[in-house]
Amino acid sequence: MAERTAQYSDQLNNVSVVYNIYRIVLPLVLLVTYLSSPGITQLGAVAPTLFVLVSTA
Repeated sequence: MAERTAQYSDQLNNVSVVYNIYRIVLPLVLLVTYLSSPGITQLGAVAPTLFVLVSTA
């Protein structure tokens, strides 16, 4: 079992890096979309302040 873990440790690191990049990029894309077209999109329509705060957090 330890041999298998050592064999795939590089892949596990790569997956975590890709996941972290996704966690950062997705809220930024949603925030930019919301700020660039405030009346056109439904993003943040219910609670705009909450949407901006959660996206930036």
